[in-house]
Amino acid sequence: MELNVVDFGVIGTYFIIVIGVGIYFTKRAGKSMEDFFLSGRSLPWWVAGTSIAAMGFAADTPFMVTELVRRNGVAGNWFLWCFALSNLCATFLFVRFWRRAKILTELEIIEERYGGRSAGFLRGFQSVFYGIAFSALNIGFIMLAMQSFITVLLGWNEYLALAVMLGVTMIYALAAGLWGIVANEVIQFCIAFFGSVFLTVVAVSAIGGLSGIEERLIEVFGSSTAQGLLSFVPVSEEVVKPFVKTGNELTWTLFIVYVFVIWWSSEKADGNGMFIQRIMATKNEKHAFFAGVWFNIVYYGFLMWPWILVALISMADFPELTDHKLAYPMMIKKYLPAGMRGIMFAAFLAAFMSSVDALINWGSSYMVNDFYKRFVRKDASQRHYIWVGRGAMILVLAAGIGVWSMTDSLADAWKFMAELFSGLGAVWLARWFWWRVNAWTEITAYILSVIGCITINVLEMYGIVFPEWQRYVFICLFSVAGWLSVTFLTDPVSEEKLKSFVRRVNPGGPGWRRITALVDQEKLPAGPPLSFNIISFVLGAVSLFSFIFGLGSIFLGSSLKGILMIALSFVLGSIIYRFEQFRRETEQNDLKRATVSN
Repeated sequence: MELNVVDFGVIGTYFIIVIGVGIYFTKRAGKSMEDFFLSGRSLPWWVAGTSIAAMGFAADTPFMVTELVRRNGVAGNWFLWCFALSNLCATFLFVRFWRRAKILTELEIIEERYGGRSAGFLRGFQSVFYGIAFSALNIGFIMLAMQSFITVLLGWNEYLALAVMLGVTMIYALAAGLWGIVANEVIQFCIAFFGSVFLTVVAVSAIGGLSGIEERLIEVFGSSTAQGLLSFVPVSEEVVKPFVKTGNELTWTLFIVYVFVIWWSSEKADGNGMFIQRIMATKNEKHAFFAGVWFNIVYYGFLMWPWILVALISMADFPELTDHKLAYPMMIKKYLPAGMRGIMFAAFLAAFMSSVDALINWGSSYMVNDFYKRFVRKDASQRHYIWVGRGAMILVLAAGIGVWSMTDSLADAWKFMAELFSGLGAVWLARWFWWRVNAWTEITAYILSVIGCITINVLEMYGIVFPEWQRYVFICLFSVAGWLSVTFLTDPVSEEKLKSFVRRVNPGGPGWRRITALVDQEKLPAGPPLSFNIISFVLGAVSLFSFIFGLGSIFLGSSLKGILMIALSFVLGSIIYRFEQFRRETEQNDLKRATVSN
């Protein structure tokens, strides 16, 4: 694909903007670690939520969605949709806890929640594992996707092109910290979202409108296969076999595991990672909650359908293509005219850079705050820690480049990571809702999750193959059984440490009743009961998925059904909003009464 002067002008303008934003925020980011890693805890909800969505819209995400849809039809996207439940759970149950804790990184909560050397070891291990290894894995996947984009569309030297992109990213990320990163992510999200929608509109128009999607699929694959590929839930392998030559991967059993197991057993169960970094960077608990809500609506409600529609059209356009991750850039090459391709390239640049900058900043925050400051040098100046953080950012990027050199399939890589972490979510939920969990509980969960994942992969090398759903369930149950046993075999956390944690966070619920009873109630942070949050979470899940599938129904030809589902989504959303208003009023009244009594 050739780029003309207009295309290069768009790309050049984009580079100038992101570097300019980085320079603008450099002075502000250099004040303290809190400014460099948390934007001074001053982000409004819409900025924080958009920033989270921009991180999720990585350069690899459209490629992965395309690969999932081309393998299993629309229902293949349940591998990602199920994590909407994880993020909703984090939003309705945990964002207030994280914001209330007033910590710099999420790993600090380990030594706030537990005590002793085991807690220090767990925090140090996680700082290295997530700060370097996990961040590097994600960066490697994103670079693989961008490499595909560059080689398929432009035929450029991918090493030189990636070096330029990473160089520009590092300029503003090193200089401006999270201030510049978040400001650029909002800009990058707008560009990337516009590019995705633009390609979708052009491709859909070229085939005769939305109705042309089903018509093209019927023309190429036949009526029954087309209907199966457009289904929101799994269909039998016989239906999609004419297209999915490697066999239908998404069975009903795996679908049930996605919906009822994966979302809470994963490492995202309580909102860990960059999601929490943005939540802790918000102004207060109210902004933290609405940032989570906004992210879920934007990312799962709006972002994914343009990718899904393009993936469906690509199935008819390139039915013989087996390297599915190449389909998305091939669609860009086919449908976008010269002069417009620069917009799409800028969109992918934005998606790529917004994810890389977030990962290196987040990873370095762990390395500085939870490893270097905790174990190496505890009393250095803020300026010293910021410079160490900049060095850690370079280290994280270098590790990511190493992963990129060894990675091939995006979907398979993400699924391997989901398996590896499928034994951790339950213990991270338990630490918030059960006082008896200790640091050895979490350490055991890590060890057994890795052992379970390695065991399954080794057995497959010897011909013992497990269906995908069995892999997730086995690792989860293996880990849970082990860490429950260790919990009862080890000493509980000291009573004073638990009381301190309750005074700071007040997780509530029956699992903390024993400890809460020992604490002066007037010293507890105000908050709704656990049952209230669970009800809101359920209503939020129904509302979000009604919105997702309502939009999908309209796009795929069922307008009345789609309108009704969207109407239901808005009704439930208004109920949740009323719940939140009632909760805030109740908390304010409780604070007033406590002030008067004192």
